[in-house]
This record gives sequence, structure tokens and C-alpha cells, in this order.
Amino acid sequence: WKTYNLNSYFVYDFGDYRSGQVSFIIPELSEVKHKLLCSAWDVLNNSSSISMNFVVNSGMKPEILQLTASPNPAVTNTNFLISYDRPGSECTFTIEVFDFMGHKLWSQSEMGSSSGLYVIPWNLTTGSGGRIGTGIYLYRCTLQCGESKEVSKTQKIIVLNNK
Repeated sequence: WKTYNLNSYFVYDFGDYRSGQVSFIIPELSEVKHKLLCSAWDVLNNSSSISMNFVVNSGMKPEILQLTASPNPAVTNTNFLISYDRPGSECTFTIEVFDFMGHKLWSQSEMGSSSGLYVIPWNLTTGSGGRIGTGIYLYRCTLQCGESKEVSKTQKIIVLNNK
């Protein structure tokens, strides 16, 4: 049995003092059945509670919520922004850039954790250091957290006047 005080994690909904949200990362749990009980009180000491039963599955695939490149179109560099559903978890992030013939031009793999948004910069060069030309390219992000299965998502990036 573990208790957490979430008062400092509460944020009011914009423009409404009567509702809000709590975002809290629960420390790593063992792979057994768990029960979450959430209780809240207002300033008049009125309370409300809700409970949820769940099972931890460390092999469950993570989810890439959003994958973008900014700026896009890119001229001299860009940042790959990976929004994912495992904030605080140690994950492996891999970005690969391909031409439309399927040739891999560049790749970068990093291990790290973040609050749910991970950034990988790219200076628009190939793996051998040459600048890539003007055109449309595909980039793929592969994500794996711990012992989970890999997931991937692919998007397009436009490169302009990269000299």
C-alpha cells in the first residue's frame, strides 16, 4: 500500500476554478494486479473517490503520439520531435532518413527519457557528412522502452536550398 499526495500536481482547467487535472508519473510497478484509489477534497472538506484495477504489462508496446520535424520545410537543419506515451521511462529513439528510392541517408539512435517529448536534431547531412539536396524525404522514428516491443511511425520532410 503506497500513498501519494498530489496537491502540487493539480492544475486548474483554463478559465474554470471548479475543475482541473492531475498529471503524476507512478514509479515503476511490478507485473501483478494493482488497484488505484484516487480521493479528492474541496475547500469545504467535501470528498469524492474513484478506484481502478489494472495489471502492469512491461512488454506492452509504447505509442508514438506525434512525430514532427521543425522546421519543415528545412533549409539548414531541423529537429525531430517525438511525442510518446511513456514519460520518465528510459527509451531508445531511432530516427532514419530515406530518399524516395528507399536508400537510407542518415540515422541517429539515442537512449534517454523525458517528460514525453524527445528531440533529436539533424543538420541535413548524410551519414558520410555530405549535404542532402533539395527534395522530399521520408523519416522514420522507431521507439522501444525497456523490454517492450518496437513501434515506428513515418513522416515526410521537405528540404530546400541546402547548400
